[in-house]
Amino acid sequence: MALSDHPAYRLIIDHARALGRYMAEQVRTDMAGMDEPMLSGADSGLTSVWQEICAQAQGEESFFWDQYQEVAVGMIGFRVEELPKTEQEMLWLATEAGWDWLYDVVNAGNDPAPVHPGIDTEAVAEWIWTEFLRPLAEDDDHPNVARYLEGGDDERLDEGEEEEEPTARTKAKTKIRKQMRTSGSGTGSLGFGSVSVSLPDSPNNLRAPFGAVARSSSRTRSPNAQQSYVSGNT
Repeated sequence: MALSDHPAYRLIIDHARALGRYMAEQVRTDMAGMDEPMLSGADSGLTSVWQEICAQAQGEESFFWDQYQEVAVGMIGFRVEELPKTEQEMLWLATEAGWDWLYDVVNAGNDPAPVHPGIDTEAVAEWIWTEFLRPLAEDDDHPNVARYLEGGDDERLDEGEEEEEPTARTKAKTKIRKQMRTSGSGTGSLGFGSVSVSLPDSPNNLRAPFGAVARSSSRTRSPNAQQSYVSGNT
């Protein structure tokens, strides 16, 4: 029986995916509550950083897409680091590196088992982003995002408000008519808590080389420990 089909392995991966999906939903909630700083402009109709990510995931990636992704992955990593080590290990086994290590252990035979390389939090966060958080952004049907993709000028809706006649969700092939841009001038940052990414000194200059964008990411443990996804508490 192949390792990928073994009941014990499938049990681990199924639980890892459930936890990964739960954490992605938590970060989505975090980002939906982030209404500043925003890079799409005051007239975009988008009311949260999450909506900005959705607009790009469903349309075109902006000049600052890498920064949005870095912040999202950093926020996931922040939550991963607060999980019990056993849950971190479970998530790591779902990554490519985790699979490779486990495969080598199972197939070591009479040879010494490979040394555990340690949990790579960034790899886990990237996996959760790719498998769960970005797909959530691609499937989000908030009216503000649909209007933005359509280039509409209707009044925007705040989080929690409902549109009387919802606009049909624009397919991912629809191109964003307005490129994400910053408002104002000077140096700013896009981030959440201790996870942040610096913006260029001249944020309105979208043609500045991306190498000029200074990045910084620092994480500190929250005073409130992350609760297990099994309990459903945040």
